[in-house]
Formats: sequence, C-alpha cells, structure tokens
Amino acid sequence: MPVEEEVVEPARHFSVTACLVPICSLYGAAVTTVEGIGSIKTRLHPVQERIAKSHGTQCGFCTPGMVMSMYALLRNHLHPSEEQLMEALGGLTIGAACSLAQVKDILAESISELPEEKTQTYRALLKHLRSLAGQQIRNMASLGGHIISRHCYSDLNPILAVGNATLNLLSEEGTRQIPLNEHFLAGLASADLKPEEILESVYIPHSQKWEFVFAFRQAQCLQNALPDVNAGMRVLFKEGTDTIEDLSIAYGGVGTATVSAHKSCQQLLGRHWNELMLDEACRLVLDEVSLPGSAPGGKVEFKRTLVVSFLFKFYLKVLKELKILVKQFSVPKVDSHQPLRDPVGRPIMHLSGLKHATGEAIFCDDIPRVDKELFMALVTSTRAHAKIIGLLLQYLLT
Repeated sequence: MPVEEEVVEPARHFSVTACLVPICSLYGAAVTTVEGIGSIKTRLHPVQERIAKSHGTQCGFCTPGMVMSMYALLRNHLHPSEEQLMEALGGLTIGAACSLAQVKDILAESISELPEEKTQTYRALLKHLRSLAGQQIRNMASLGGHIISRHCYSDLNPILAVGNATLNLLSEEGTRQIPLNEHFLAGLASADLKPEEILESVYIPHSQKWEFVFAFRQAQCLQNALPDVNAGMRVLFKEGTDTIEDLSIAYGGVGTATVSAHKSCQQLLGRHWNELMLDEACRLVLDEVSLPGSAPGGKVEFKRTLVVSFLFKFYLKVLKELKILVKQFSVPKVDSHQPLRDPVGRPIMHLSGLKHATGEAIFCDDIPRVDKELFMALVTSTRAHAKIIGLLLQYLLT
C-alpha cells in the first residue's frame, strides 16, 4: 500500500514591525518577541548581551527592533557576513502596490529622518521620481508595475539595480526573495518570478559612509517625456581612501532592457578615483555597452555620447564629495597624559542597557495615565542670561 510521508519544511524567520502587522496575517505563524528570547530575570540572549555590554544603546527605544533584526538574521544565517549584518540593520521596504506618488512621499520622509550617508539611493530615486511622467500618472502607476514591466526606458530600475534592491515575492507556497539585478531585468527565467508568484514589496537597503549613488537622465523635456538615455551609478570606497571597493553602473534606453556594465565595474575594483581610472572606465563601458544600429529610439551616436557623458558627470560628482569626506576624516592624537581610567569614547554599558535590549525598560509612553496628572514643559527665555525679577503666573496658567 502507498505510504505518504509528511514533509516538514524548515522554519523561515523574518523580522517585522509589530505595530504594522495585522493579527489575521499571523495565522499559522509562530511569533517571537524580544521579551521571549531573553530577560534580565532569567538569562539574556547573546545578541541582547552584546548590544548592551558594548554600549549599543542610547535612549533604548529602538533597541528591541535592532535585537530582533539580528536574531532573525542569525536564525537564517548562522555565520552571517558583514554585508548581511549591515543589510539586516538598515533599509526601506515599500509595498509593490504603492503608487509612485506614495513612494515619492515615503522616500522624502526617510531622507528627512535619516543621516545623509544612509540615503544616497533614496535621493537618487527621488530625483527621478520628481520628473517621471506627471503627477496624475504617478498617482495611479504602482511601484510593482513599474518594476515588473522592465521597460528599457525605466527611470527607477537602473537605480534600484545598482542600489542592490531585493524583490519580496509571494505565492501559495510561501515567500521568497530575488535580487533586482541585471539578470532579472533581462528577463532570465532563473532570476524571474514564477507564474504563480506576485511581487509583494521591494526592499531598498540604506547606503553607507564612503558610498555614493547618483542618477542621470537626458530627455527632450523635463517631464512627460521618455529619456533618450538614463543611468544609475554607485561606488563604494575603502574607508578613508579613494580606492574603489565596489562599483555598479546601469543604463536605460540603450537596449531592449536595462543594461549593466558589470564586467567593466569588476575590472575597475581596487583602482584609485583619478583621471587614469576615468579614461579606462570610459573605454571599458563603451566596449561593454554596445549600441546596435537597431537600438530603441535610434540616435546611436548621440546615445553613445550620453553614456560617456553620464560617466564623466558621475566621476566629477563623486570627486567633489570625496574631497569633502577626506577633509572630514581625521584621527586626533591621543594625549599622552590622558588618565588610564578615562571612560571617554569607550563602549561602557550604562545602567539601563540590559533593560533596553530585553524590551523591559519602561518609557513615559508605557505608563498609563492617572487622574489629575500634571505635565511638565521646558520654557526657554527670549533673552540669554537675563535676571528674572518676577513671574506672572496668570499668563502661565492660561
């Protein structure tokens, strides 16, 4: 008689923002909270212990989220790379059904809240979103539709490709992730969605210090016009130097899909950011990004000029930013008479660190309101160092 053996798939762990997850979406899922992996009353999880004892918390309000991001990463990757660690801690996930107008607002908000070094990719995307079609179209067109269409003139796909974006896919079998790279944009079956899958969301990681991302486009007019050529370019330098550690370049409008200059970028790794590198880069990119006479839209020679022109502009923009960063990057000399017990600059855990890491810290917003409670507000003077000669309480109480 036939015997059916139950197939148990391995558990898949992922971190989420609890306040944004509907209860109904957790049917059949196991939920682990920061309080569930460790407590000061029992024992700490190693992640909680290290982030506390290495002075990884400040006010502690965001610490539980960092702990659970690392916890989920370690459950999926026992020995994660430094790149995986950085990706797990920072990035922006945008729903595929969001309109381009909503994406524009989300990026603008993130740029206003995050340090500039983390928003290089977001700034490049926002630049193109401001000129992509018109407001009416941006209100109706979705991010997912724009990506999945893989139009050769897409203004966003070149930037998302060089920014190492990830596509989160959903089907009845579960979820999986695929990179938005040159293979996906070329429509290769091995890097594409399966027939039963849909695009759920797009993850765009934060940029980092010594990383620069820029976007370029040339069209007949600023809005409501397809670009003749567009491009997304990203470079990462070894800290404190002008040595290229990673480089990505992608062009739109020069082929049937977004084209990546992957081979050229690989040959430029380890080079210094100077004119010799630029000359070599132009030669390599022109050889790799070849435009046949049947290129979309024609104007082959004009487009070849734009390919090199964008690369030259990228070189100049990065060179300017690099000079600013190099000036800011300095290591002060340590005073030879500094006391041995001086704690300045050392990762010393503060008293609330363990409670921050376990989610057991009590903040003002966690305390329920009580009857007739009073509130305190800081009042600043309109005159510095003035002598207070009296208080008019009636104005303070109204």
